Amino acid sequence: MELNELLNRTADHIVADGTQTESLTLQAMASAAGDLNQGAAAALVDWNGSEIARLRAFGIVHGVLLRELPDSAQAVLLTHLLDTSSAVVLASEPAILPPRRHDASATLSILSTGAGSYR
Repeated sequence: MELNELLNRTADHIVADGTQTESLTLQAMASAAGDLNQGAAAALVDWNGSEIARLRAFGIVHGVLLRELPDSAQAVLLTHLLDTSSAVVLASEPAILPPRRHDASATLSILSTGAGSYR
């Protein structure tokens, strides 16, 4: 699995279930993007902020990670995210989870809001 695919799946999950459900992934994303876009990284994990602010920050951080994070750092992030998601699935339920259904236009809408910057 590539980082882009994992981030797209994360986008699908937060559209369907909200950002709180992906808090571990969002924390890892914020840590990886912190030096590249501090404002968006902080907003991504600001649990006192609004959901819409976190969704917008997700779109920005998603793009920053894919465009600006060096390949070696992307590989480290991907490994960390895969390890984290495996641990969460095993801890919560050993069964294979069914794919989530979502409205693809909602995902595109969230990701398209990431054109701005929090800097």
